[in-house]
Amino acid sequence: MTTKIQNYYIGVDISKDTFDVYRLPGDKHYTYQNDSKGFQAFIQVLKRLKGQVLIVCEATGGYEIPLAQKLHDKEFKMVIMNPRKIRDFGRAVGFLAKTDKLDAKLIALFAERVQPAYRKKDFSKLELVALHQRQEQLKTLIQAEKNRLAHTSKDIAGSISKLIDFLNNQLDDISKKLEQTINADCDLRNKVEIVQTCKGIGRLTAQNMLICVPELGTISKKPLTALVGVAPFNRDSGKMRGKRMISGGRYQARRSLYMSTLVAIKHNPPIRDFYNKLLEKGKPKKVAIIACLHKLLIIINAMVRDMLPWQKMNMGT
Repeated sequence: MTTKIQNYYIGVDISKDTFDVYRLPGDKHYTYQNDSKGFQAFIQVLKRLKGQVLIVCEATGGYEIPLAQKLHDKEFKMVIMNPRKIRDFGRAVGFLAKTDKLDAKLIALFAERVQPAYRKKDFSKLELVALHQRQEQLKTLIQAEKNRLAHTSKDIAGSISKLIDFLNNQLDDISKKLEQTINADCDLRNKVEIVQTCKGIGRLTAQNMLICVPELGTISKKPLTALVGVAPFNRDSGKMRGKRMISGGRYQARRSLYMSTLVAIKHNPPIRDFYNKLLEKGKPKKVAIIACLHKLLIIINAMVRDMLPWQKMNMGT
């Protein structure tokens, strides 16, 4: 007689101080402190479950990372989801009320119905990601202060200028630490140098791509383009055939690669020729640019996969 393996779906709603856990099947609810003791108590409960366990949590700006790392170390699978996807699912199934317990239950229900794919996370890169995020935050702050400086009185301008100087110094420090962290990782350093061989892509873009899309070189074309948000989705209904449009994805990676694509269209012959052919076929310029971005992303993925510079790549990759 074959024994059927029980599947368990666990939703985790986490905050700064606590996290709520809801388990399906069984409708079990637990609340733990968001610290090492709470993690250990949760793990003890998980160890008593005889079967396959899928744990799902919303991304909460970093509160979920220590728990995810602890679960990863104990070989439990935790998928960190975009909160918008959970909210959309909640509206679809009629979950309108909101408490910590109900949020955890909704996430468990999402795990059970959708069964999102688990991707093993490399937690050794957390410091690198944190440095990159801080770099982007400082750039945003500097730009905001520059915008204020352009429309302020002389009395306030001095204060803003001093703050900009301070933020620029902070940005320099973070950028140096980021560069040192990349150089200390032989594999990542080699990948950055490989990506830089593509005309149009500078060191910052290469770093941004490899930090924001660590999956580069490990996944196929379609999942990658969807991940970055440059895969066109159908907009059809009945006899209506709508325009194919890109949607979602990792904005920072797409924004960074977009600017490099504009440079590549001018200075990278294969990308420039591809762009001109699209224009000759009557494609709008914006559509042609996104198509070039799509092509560039696929080639970069192959470069990282095969660890080959641009000059040695087969452009039909």
